[in-house]
Amino acid sequence: MRRLTLADKREVEVSVFLAEVEVKGRKGPAFVAELETPKPLLGVYALETLGFKVNPRTGEIEEISPEGGYLLTAEVSEDEC
Repeated sequence: MRRLTLADKREVEVSVFLAEVEVKGRKGPAFVAELETPKPLLGVYALETLGFKVNPRTGEIEEISPEGGYLLTAEVSEDEC
């Protein structure tokens, strides 16, 4: 279990998995947190991993870089191995 801080500043304990996500035809790896939400959420990290961002004025997804720049980082303690 991991502790995450949500956009509304609540802290929650979640299970985190590595999964393949797809946005606008691009597929790539992203960390996925299992939590109760009325609708599935896609975070900024997953979007940026695929080369996208959300335009805050329009709410539309925009390309910010070419596909293929996947970079994942994770901290794993010895207890989790």
